[in-house]
Amino acid sequence: DYCQGPADSTGYLLTENELAAKTFDVVGQCTPSHVGKAKVIPCSSNQKEYHLTGCRPKVSCMSDAAAEGYDVTETDLYILPFQFDVKATCKSGYVGTAAVTPCDEPNEAYVLSGCTKDNVVCKRPTTTEGYTVKENSLTQSLFDVTAECKAGYKGSATVIACSPTGGDYILAGCKKVEKCLSPPNADGYKLDEVDLRMDRLMVHARCSDGYLGRAVISPCEGHGKP
Repeated sequence: DYCQGPADSTGYLLTENELAAKTFDVVGQCTPSHVGKAKVIPCSSNQKEYHLTGCRPKVSCMSDAAAEGYDVTETDLYILPFQFDVKATCKSGYVGTAAVTPCDEPNEAYVLSGCTKDNVVCKRPTTTEGYTVKENSLTQSLFDVTAECKAGYKGSATVIACSPTGGDYILAGCKKVEKCLSPPNADGYKLDEVDLRMDRLMVHARCSDGYLGRAVISPCEGHGKP
């Protein structure tokens, strides 16, 4: 007696070594689209089909095509046996924590949640004195503002974005250069003002022709004073 292969072997990979009933040898395994443990049962009478059992289709989800604001990586859409592997992050311009929920039924879409469009816009500070500012983007999640210290100011300009709830962005790092002024009356002196900044004051002085003595320079007592 001989067995015959089944008319429908969907989900099975078969190796038919021997179809004679007495020495029946058919090896089966599940295809990648199915799960389980394949079992091959010999036929019960001559020229009948042998039986296949043990493999069932994997259940898969569909993509959530309607969701906006997500960058998605779909590694595996099958939800059985626990193979579902889809990762998501919020796209640029969106805020929150992305979450992926598998579907409950075959061919339903998985659900993306957690990301919302960033509507928070940072505001320009009331004063930007001492800074040259370039505003490229004021949206909080895409914040891009650069700054430099203006002439007459020193330091390294930094820009800090507003909080996630909004408000002014912050400018920091630039300080006004404190300078001394030339004396209002320098009769009798010849002055060489190399640098009038208070922290590095450098002024050379000597007595003018017709004057005697040793010229002495004393620093000013504060910004804008001689």
